[in-house]
Amino acid sequence: MSEQELYKLQAASLANLDRGALAVAMEQALQQASRDCLDRPTDDRARQVVITISLKPKAEFDDDTRAVEVVGAVGQYKVKCSLPDRESKPLNFGLQIYFGSP
Repeated sequence: MSEQELYKLQAASLANLDRGALAVAMEQALQQASRDCLDRPTDDRARQVVITISLKPKAEFDDDTRAVEVVGAVGQYKVKCSLPDRESKPLNFGLQIYFGSP
């Protein structure tokens, strides 16, 4: 789809948005969250996949009539996968404090 062509934004068409790139990104994030659940089944913290679609109106102004006409929107999507941090069990470290030269 060229820059001049318009996307029809509907829930049913999200899989085809950006030539399927959104669907691929969603699938990768879902797989990442699923793999983490399999890797750490005893960690009951949530794995999150968030899809954000942002729209900004695109308007044309007529200086003569002072009319504003919305001619479309410019949009972006973002796919984010949040996994719980990985933490070790408490580890004991030996420490030595040197005063002066070691």
